[in-house]
Amino acid sequence: MADIAVVVGGLGRVRLEQVSAAVDVLLDPAGPGTPWTPGEISAAMPLIVEQAQGGSLAAAATTARWLAHLAG
Repeated sequence: MADIAVVVGGLGRVRLEQVSAAVDVLLDPAGPGTPWTPGEISAAMPLIVEQAQGGSLAAAATTARWLAHLAG
């Protein structure tokens, strides 16, 4: 598989597979709360990348989704 990088919110390059996995978490109807809208995802992605600190974007997205659900 090709190593494709994308730039997210000026926070540097992130692997496309990582971004895709995070978006899958945020759109999953089985997750906490309601699935996120494209606007919510694009607004939150730079924060998710920052929170991940080079680790899993899917894990950071799961945390973000839970926090949004509990706050809502």
